[in-house]
Amino acid sequence: MTKDNELARLEEFVQKLLNNFTELKAVKEKLVTELADANEYIRELESTIESKDTEREEISSRVNKLVEQIEDWELSNDDDDFDQSQLHDQAGAVDEIVDEIDTTEEIHNEEGEEGRVQHNLFSMSE
Repeated sequence: MTKDNELARLEEFVQKLLNNFTELKAVKEKLVTELADANEYIRELESTIESKDTEREEISSRVNKLVEQIEDWELSNDDDDFDQSQLHDQAGAVDEIVDEIDTTEEIHNEEGEEGRVQHNLFSMSE
């Protein structure tokens, strides 16, 4: 009878191993799916970042061209009656635009999580 008990114990042990293997296989499949989803999400975020970087570089280039135009205009202006404060006001306005590009403000979403929002340079309202 001890052989029967040992054989029953062995069968029970093998059954547990097979059940654990099946469970681990299901967990692995779930993790593989989650990993694929996470990798796709990462690719989407990288694409968005690349797009935003390109957009930011274009805006920066355009603002720099505006600053250069103002500086060139200042150098070419030989009119003594010209009010220098007007030029400084215009240069200050350009500096404010550049600063506004980099300005961000903390906000809280509906779940109360902290986030950041970037102001739109071209919006007409604050």
